[in-house]
Amino acid sequence: MPITLNCSCGKVFRVKDEHHGKKVRCQVCKTVLTAVPAAGQPSQAETVPVPAESAMPAATQNDVERRECPFCAEMIPVKARKCRFCGESLKHHLTDEMREAALAAAMEELEKHLNSGRLQQTDEKMIGRLCTTRTIVLVLLLLCSVGMIGYGAVSGRNGEPWLVFGIIFGIIFSIASLVAFINDYRSYHIQDAADAAKAFTRYFKSIRPRKERAYASLLPSARHCDSAEAVRFENIPSNSARCTISDPKSFLEYWQKNIFKGSTNYVRTSKLKKVEVVAETADGLTAVEATFYLTSYSQWWLLGILAGMPGILIAAIGISVTQKKETRKLQKLLIHRDEKWYIAEAEWEGDLDHCKL
Repeated sequence: MPITLNCSCGKVFRVKDEHHGKKVRCQVCKTVLTAVPAAGQPSQAETVPVPAESAMPAATQNDVERRECPFCAEMIPVKARKCRFCGESLKHHLTDEMREAALAAAMEELEKHLNSGRLQQTDEKMIGRLCTTRTIVLVLLLLCSVGMIGYGAVSGRNGEPWLVFGIIFGIIFSIASLVAFINDYRSYHIQDAADAAKAFTRYFKSIRPRKERAYASLLPSARHCDSAEAVRFENIPSNSARCTISDPKSFLEYWQKNIFKGSTNYVRTSKLKKVEVVAETADGLTAVEATFYLTSYSQWWLLGILAGMPGILIAAIGISVTQKKETRKLQKLLIHRDEKWYIAEAEWEGDLDHCKL
């Protein structure tokens, strides 16, 4: 029978009896515990016998079909989305049939979205024109810097300050304008990318600078998620909080909690290393595998910067020694319709991510 463990953080959870005597990690605080039955709980050798199926009450035999929870080993209904014993989300442990049903529902909603002129106009409004207002302002400031350089050049000695500041501001605004234009171009062409791997790469790199455009490239069914599950990491601290997706702002917050920002008192850096196509079908379904490289370190080391040069050196050593790294691969599903890519992003390990194509 399952072994009940009580962590010092207050979390009570169960593990399968086959893990008796092994090391397990608390799902909340990541403390390592030994799977040993508590006092009064029968051990593996003292397991309470289960009555034969014929001896069970008729109501139990005729009950709904059940399966074992992969987290606590308790028996729960097959269609359960959340375990009532341990509270864990089970969306990424659905059967293939349930995922296929979810995919069919998502495809139906996408067809309705494509056939609605009003919804198409809403998407076009979120995407907007190629260059955003931010980029236009930066270009105007760059032109002002060029004007300062020109004025300084024709003003002789009196124009030297204009010339110097014009060159400085020109360099700053030229770099900022170039970066802004690259972000604009990348986010503007997410859905018309040549292939699924390039579409997902542009999508990921557009989330923070152009969240509205990234949100507009989601499947319609992925734009409204009541309980988006956080990513779980093995080597770096994870954010355990769930969040909802209902608009571009909540969509960005969802990504911040999962990839871009670390948990409390931790700073995280993330990099998309590569995206590969792993499966595709003739009807426009493509599964890609994205590899992320993440590094996490305590933010307290950053306080050393305030102490001057000695503090900076100590902080640099502390960060290099205590930082934790992890490479994480995630599979995502993209659907190609009407010459556009739509990303299934209802949650990181959700209904559609692991459909077999």
